[in-house]
This record gives sequence, C-alpha cells and structure tokens, in this order.
Amino acid sequence: MCTTVADSYVTATSQSAGYVAQQAADRKCQKYGELSAAYEFQPVAAETHGSMDDATVCFLSDLGHKISERSGDPLDGHFLFQGISVLIQRFNAILFHETFPAEDGTDT
Repeated sequence: MCTTVADSYVTATSQSAGYVAQQAADRKCQKYGELSAAYEFQPVAAETHGSMDDATVCFLSDLGHKISERSGDPLDGHFLFQGISVLIQRFNAILFHETFPAEDGTDT
C-alpha cells in the first residue's frame, strides 16, 4: 500500500509545505478540465499533515467569510478550518493504525 507519508510518494524536490497538495489540485484540474465550460470547478486539496495549496486556502477563507456573514457568527469561518483539521486528524489516525502489525501477526 502506498500512502502519502511513504518515502516513495514524496520526492526530494517537494520540500515546501503544500507542494503535494498543489500537485493533487493540478491533477484534479486536468481530470475535470472539461467541466469548466458548464460549471465552476474548484479543487480542494490538503496533505495528510494539514498543508493546503494556496487556491484551497483562498477558497475556504472566502467560503468561511460568506458563512459568517450569513450566520452572523464571526467564528464560523474558523470552525470550517477546524472541522477540516479534525477530518485530517481522523484520517491520519486510521492511516497510522494501518501501519502497525496486528497482534496475531497478520496485516489488517
């Protein structure tokens, strides 16, 4: 199983935070490129350790401001980022749990 924390996934040139997220966003844009004629497409990409590409941060910030304006609660934008952070942490817990061998010696 190849995960995004495997050495084989991250190359030596990807030293900056958000580099892998930017690659994922670029791949999503290529994959769904033909949708842009009929729809507004915004890729959302976050690395397993929480880094996001610049377009994702900008989009989520704008979305958070609109949610806050609509609800009247200025903290709702922050809650959006916190919710995403919790989802990433949950995914990481599952991901790292799968790297430990099972007690009976079989892989899970």
